[in-house]
Amino acid sequence: MFETGVALWIRHRWRTIEQLLSCASKSSIGTSLKQVTVFGERLILWILVRIIFNELEVENSLLVFLPVPEQDAAKILWHRGTAIGFYSVKSKFSLFGKNEFNAECTDMPIVDLVFVRKEHRRKTFGTAIVRDVVDTYRSNIGFSEPITPAMYNVLKRFLISNPLHRRHLWECGDGNRKNIWLNLCSKVAKEAKDQNHIIT
Repeated sequence: MFETGVALWIRHRWRTIEQLLSCASKSSIGTSLKQVTVFGERLILWILVRIIFNELEVENSLLVFLPVPEQDAAKILWHRGTAIGFYSVKSKFSLFGKNEFNAECTDMPIVDLVFVRKEHRRKTFGTAIVRDVVDTYRSNIGFSEPITPAMYNVLKRFLISNPLHRRHLWECGDGNRKNIWLNLCSKVAKEAKDQNHIIT
């Protein structure tokens, strides 16, 4: 029986995807988020988007990540010397589609993509990413639609524990913005109302 895999020809030799994702400094044995600045880091970001998310760990064929534009800020999530995720941010006043975001959303940084590899989910890495976002930008911050249910759960846990940020996180898309905390509260209220209707 043959096993299939993915490898890239880099610097005159074949390297597996896992080898390329494990090229962090061996002195870094903990968890950290590091800004993408050099070619090697951008290659790792491309691998996480194009190969890991879109091909190897795809869950929804309708949800496809495009490569992160070079003008977008991005950080790679490193854990024990291996790249296990990333997030990307469009800066204030970045050009989106003409009708995708209005002035209310383009006056704040927009978290466009967030990804953590499957085997590392439900281990607080998502919360670490949100914490890094708010520590980095310290202002109103948008999250582009659609926000997945898993990401909504991460944001919910973060905002329950950090009430000071409830006024500053927004869901942006379709020409408007919605406060994420108020949106969560509205969903909870609707679910409670629906449950009461079922009981009665």
